Amino acid sequence: MNNLRKLKAAQQAIRAFEPERSASLLAEIDVTASGKLSLHDQSLALAILQNIAAHATAAAQGIAAAKAQLAELRSGSRSLGTYDRAGKRSDADLSTTLARKF
Repeated sequence: MNNLRKLKAAQQAIRAFEPERSASLLAEIDVTASGKLSLHDQSLALAILQNIAAHATAAAQGIAAAKAQLAELRSGSRSLGTYDRAGKRSDADLSTTLARKF
């Protein structure tokens, strides 16, 4: 598989949410390959690399936003006003409660 095909495959892997496969393909690219790329192939390779970079940036921003949202939810749920069986309000401190999986 030549370098341009590896770039295209890496781009497809990024679009398919397969970052490990994409990273593996990018690592396989031979930067010392003999012969030069044509001007068309150079512009195509640049466009593919820019697309991969845009997807990676968007993914990083999405992960940062999700982390911020989780932190906000966690801080907002430290105490939860609930009612017991007698209808009495009790504030349960959730910061020490372990998460349970169902």
